[in-house]
Amino acid sequence: MEKIKLLVLEDNETFQKVFLELSQQSDFEVMGFCKNSEDLLEQIKVKNPQVILIDLVIPEENTLTLIEKLKSLYPQLPLIACSSLTEETVVSKALKAGCFDYIFKPFKEEDFMESIKSAVA
Repeated sequence: MEKIKLLVLEDNETFQKVFLELSQQSDFEVMGFCKNSEDLLEQIKVKNPQVILIDLVIPEENTLTLIEKLKSLYPQLPLIACSSLTEETVVSKALKAGCFDYIFKPFKEEDFMESIKSAVA
């Protein structure tokens, strides 16, 4: 079975390691980590991912605007927000901007996997 191709916007090295470790024992492959929106937009063209995972707290980035831009450029590409922000308004704004799902950090491995699988189903 071919693994789900995942591209990640995440600047925290601890979470980058977590995603890599999870990918080694699961149904997805991390194709790369991006540290800003410019890098992410370029990597999407090059790597053709099936799912984008977006940390909502990236310095000097408006990730909600980025989500809206991604949905206009790639309407079929599932976006999953992954953040420690738990305020209902933040979650609501991310989903309204175009995210398929919102995963709270720290997350349970099974919840994370279920979200990725559902995004490409």
